[in-house]
Amino acid sequence: MTNTYTIHTGAFTTLKGEVRTMNFIRFSDLPSSIVGSRVAKYSNQNGFETVWDIDRNAFRTFNHATVQGSVTSRRGTYSFS
Repeated sequence: MTNTYTIHTGAFTTLKGEVRTMNFIRFSDLPSSIVGSRVAKYSNQNGFETVWDIDRNAFRTFNHATVQGSVTSRRGTYSFS
């Protein structure tokens, strides 16, 4: 099923010291069929946010505390398969 979501793009420094660019959908914007009983355990803890990485098709953690530049947002379609 393909739907329209707000897709965010940002670069941050990982815990390993590498700069990573991520395209993601915020946990709060995900359909309930994807979230299920999962808990966003890292959301708002020291700048960490659990998000859905649309390039890796998996939950990942975005580190707002080490953002490089700014996080941009756009409306786009995405299909959870």
